[in-house]
Amino acid sequence: MVGAEQRTATGDLATGAGGPRKGVYPPSTPGGRYTFLSDVIVELGFADRDTVEQAVEAARVPGRTLQQILLEQGTITEEQLARAIGERYGLDYIDLDEFEVDLGAANLISTSTALRYHAVPVAFDPDGTLVVAMTDPADTLAIDDIAVMTKLEVRPAVATRSGIEALIERLPRAGEQERPANTRESAAPTPQIGSRPGAVPTRPAATTPPVAPSTPPSSPAPVDDAQLAELRAELERLQEELEEARSEAERTRGELEQARSEAEEANAELERLREESGRAGAERERLAELEARGGELAVELERMRGELERTRGELEIARAELETKRAEGDRLRAEMDRLREEAGAARGEAEAAQAEIATLRARVAELEGLAARSEELETDLQQLRAENERLRGEIEALREGRDQELEQARAELERAREEADRRALGAERALEQARKRLLELEEADQRAERARATLAKMREEFEREREHQARTERYLRATVASERARREALEALLDRVRSAGAELQAVLDALAQLPDPTSDSSERASGSAEPGGRPAGAPSQAPDADPAGDESAGEGGKAPPIWR
Repeated sequence: MVGAEQRTATGDLATGAGGPRKGVYPPSTPGGRYTFLSDVIVELGFADRDTVEQAVEAARVPGRTLQQILLEQGTITEEQLARAIGERYGLDYIDLDEFEVDLGAANLISTSTALRYHAVPVAFDPDGTLVVAMTDPADTLAIDDIAVMTKLEVRPAVATRSGIEALIERLPRAGEQERPANTRESAAPTPQIGSRPGAVPTRPAATTPPVAPSTPPSSPAPVDDAQLAELRAELERLQEELEEARSEAERTRGELEQARSEAEEANAELERLREESGRAGAERERLAELEARGGELAVELERMRGELERTRGELEIARAELETKRAEGDRLRAEMDRLREEAGAARGEAEAAQAEIATLRARVAELEGLAARSEELETDLQQLRAENERLRGEIEALREGRDQELEQARAELERAREEADRRALGAERALEQARKRLLELEEADQRAERARATLAKMREEFEREREHQARTERYLRATVASERARREALEALLDRVRSAGAELQAVLDALAQLPDPTSDSSERASGSAEPGGRPAGAPSQAPDADPAGDESAGEGGKAPPIWR
């Protein structure tokens, strides 16, 4: 347990007892940003949009990530990457070169764990929460493992990879320095326990065995050491295989995380394509309303709309498949956690086997001591040769007891060997299961790759469809503009015709108001007419003449209009 002074002195990372903590940079948006890391990098001004988009395209290659590409190209620095990750998840960024690390917190986990997860505890919150600086705060597996190891609630923060590695190198690993001492203390009583029940003083009580008894213990000792060495080599090999399986699982987990990020980007791309297709449909509807006589074009647009709906359905199916892959990845991650627990159990069994082997080695050393003591007794036997015959029977009895002890030791070694073989077989089975799980993960990765290829193909088809729509839209716009120009020309012509008709009507009205020359001449002729009212020589009016016609013709002196 870390002292209360260290926890109180740490306090909140952003603000300490005397003001802001040195080396802690809180995010501008505490709740995080619901967008991709590439967008956050552009929004923070660390890189331009085109460069980031090129890196995103390059990251579609399996085994490559956006962060790796941007760092390798020198587009951004490790500090900028860590700041962007903190902004995305709403977490503090810690500059480990400036931040005062709590050694009590840092020594809660081992160096191997810190290097495996690239995470180091650096402080305690006032409520006892353990603050862990890590490169990938989205690694829930690392957070859960550290929480289980320390039995504390974990709050992640972001730091650079180089900063974490440098901190691990310069920290005094107090826990690891105490661990070997504890191991020695636990191993120290083993020889005492092995030597106590044997009551060795009674075995060599007759400390005068001849040269013959020294031969049995000296001959099996090298054989037993060789077998023990083989067992130790076998256990070390199994441990190495377990470490390789663990590293392979970690690498597979990284690939799954990358596949998940690619799936999220694909979902965002699908949403953007859906919005674009919706906008294209609205434009088509407006063009159909503007162009009433475009029947054939409307049919074509309906067909295109159907194709878009079908494409949208296919995109939804692809999205469902991606969700299925994501669920499968979560299941595989849980399976990897279970395998890690089984590997830990196997490691514990291997450590127990090593402890048993150490016990057996102590017993063999004890037998070797007995053999050395037998050599000393051989010198005494030279002096007591006269008593050899008298003590031969007793020596034979001691020899039989020694043989029984050696047989017991061999039996114990055989049992230890069988137990080690059994545990090694269990470890091999666990490794075989891990390999099967890795094969399943590779198959899932291949299926995800095929899904990405399908999405790319669908995107190309959609681009071709959108280009076709754009050409159709341009054609419709040109047609509408042409018809509008024709209509304006017809309206202008109609206006001119109406103006000409109005002018013609005005001319006709003016002609109608002029005096009739026929009526003027008749009036002049009536002045020189005969007394009877008819000029001389003028013919008489026809009896069937229609006076009404004359009246209508001369009424008002106007002629009827010929055009209205």
